[in-house]
Amino acid sequence: MSDELHYHNAYTLCQLPSESWTRVLVLDPGEFADPITCTVQLYNTDQHDSGEPYEAISYVWGDPTITCSIHVNGVIMRITRNLFTALQQLRSKDTPKRLWTDAVCINQSDILEKGQQVNRMGIIYSNAARVIVWLGPDEEAIAEPAISVIKKFNRLVEKQATPQQFSSWWGPLRDPDGTISQEHMKHVERMFKLPWFTRVWVVQEVGVAKEVSLAWGSAKTEFVEIIQFVCAWSTTSRRDQFRDVKITSNYFASLFDYIWASYIPRAVKTFDEAWFKNSPLLQYEAQMMRERRTLEFEDIIFRCRYIQRATDVRDFVYSSLAHPTARTIDGYPIIDADYTISEAELRLRLFSIISQRSLRFLGLVWHTHKEELTSGLSWCPRFDSTLYENMLGRYDASRNLSIFQDSSAPQIEKSKLKISALLIDEAHLCGEVAGPVEKAFDDSIYDDLKPVLHKIIEDYWSLANESNSRCPSAYEDRLMAFASTLIAAIEKEHHRVIAKQFEQYCRDHCPSISEDFPDNWVDKWGLSQPGDPFFPFRDRCASNIQSKKFFTTARGYYGTGSPLVQPGDLICIIPTAQTPFIIRRLEGEQSAYHVVCSCYIYGMMFGEAVKKWGEDLTSMRKDIILV
Repeated sequence: MSDELHYHNAYTLCQLPSESWTRVLVLDPGEFADPITCTVQLYNTDQHDSGEPYEAISYVWGDPTITCSIHVNGVIMRITRNLFTALQQLRSKDTPKRLWTDAVCINQSDILEKGQQVNRMGIIYSNAARVIVWLGPDEEAIAEPAISVIKKFNRLVEKQATPQQFSSWWGPLRDPDGTISQEHMKHVERMFKLPWFTRVWVVQEVGVAKEVSLAWGSAKTEFVEIIQFVCAWSTTSRRDQFRDVKITSNYFASLFDYIWASYIPRAVKTFDEAWFKNSPLLQYEAQMMRERRTLEFEDIIFRCRYIQRATDVRDFVYSSLAHPTARTIDGYPIIDADYTISEAELRLRLFSIISQRSLRFLGLVWHTHKEELTSGLSWCPRFDSTLYENMLGRYDASRNLSIFQDSSAPQIEKSKLKISALLIDEAHLCGEVAGPVEKAFDDSIYDDLKPVLHKIIEDYWSLANESNSRCPSAYEDRLMAFASTLIAAIEKEHHRVIAKQFEQYCRDHCPSISEDFPDNWVDKWGLSQPGDPFFPFRDRCASNIQSKKFFTTARGYYGTGSPLVQPGDLICIIPTAQTPFIIRRLEGEQSAYHVVCSCYIYGMMFGEAVKKWGEDLTSMRKDIILV
């Protein structure tokens, strides 16, 4: 009998009566090495208070080709080894255990049922008495010391940092008894590299939970310990003490601040019922973020995209449907999980809805291959985009754009977006791409770029000089504009700090640029002040320009964009979107364009263009169609 037939027969006597029902796995008791036997029972998610409690597992499926056998309703079913080891570890020796796990409780061969159950996933995990984070087997026997040192670290933090300090920068960790060893911290580093931490579905599974615990092999702890540790690690100057320990702490701290904490509706004034209720430090952090941020659905699906992974790219959206922002003003789901539609159709449906509220999502558009333009929907961001900084409020290119107050809302016609925009400039000269296109925004590019960065910068400066000889520069100080473009400077950036760091870097690495510095150029921007921030120019530049292309414009501006930017591409500003955009007219069309990318152009990022060309804006305004 085939595995598929086995899989089907396990559900023959347990068909779901309607979409509000799911199945719960009842795991028979046994010793660790005993065969795994279980039954699946029906469970009404709309009447969960009357049903027996269950726990839900949050885990990574693992390699689908490595499977183990269990007996479900008397029928053999194959499951991945990672789930098999979870059931072995979580099984009770003497009493049945009620669990929910997607691989068994959803008939994965029924695509309609799968979509219906995914729509209920938030309810299923929120109804669970507890969500168990399963990291996998502890094959190196390091789980116990790793969890132990995390707890020790947390107790020291609780003694040394107030909630106010914890949410900002609370100084070096003081460990007078030497309880925290470098060796054990390296175990913690390995823990955060386990696949669970990159799985996109964990965002929702933890976000909606009442209680969350963590199991790694036979080691167990409350999940709040893990998140308090990583938030504390991200805001302490501990690097001298643990110089060789590298944890992606900023990502996980952001995941808590922006996503997990925001699953608690604003109408709920306290966090007393949240899974992090036993951490006053995290409760304070969550309250501060609630007061600072108002999130929309696009923030939830893109804010923490940097290391998240999904086998099915549609799950970048479906895994967030339980978030409060995934509802319209009328309370309806913004979109339903539907595995019968393509990724392109999902993008069109979702961004058509979002476009009626705001076009800030366009900041996520970034194309690196020509076929991404010609295949259509160039205005719909791809779900694996990591350009969140282009829509998080860092920039404000359309500031004070009152000329569009009389504009109608964007219109969707089939797969096209009709909007009004300001066509203000065009790309003039373009440099080479900094790093390989195939690994766009991969951390490895950053390290590869640093040794050759000086050559790239010198080439870009030569291009800027050539452009200046053809088109007068828009800048009073081209060197400052050039340096600021390379690091994507923000509005309140200290020019004196940029000048000092750029001049020092060029003196050490770029002699051809150093020759162009006027005498006392750094002093022109002011003397160094106590408290001036320091940043290594090379590192920040390499991080910013990786996989990007430097270009100049016909009006004498400098910018960076995607590898597809080419001379003649138009530059526009779109109301409610936060960056300028590179667009390309379709051949033979007067008003139809592809969106090549959002871009950074020094001198256009904070409403300067709107202010500068105020009298000419009417002639620049065009109704365009984005294809």
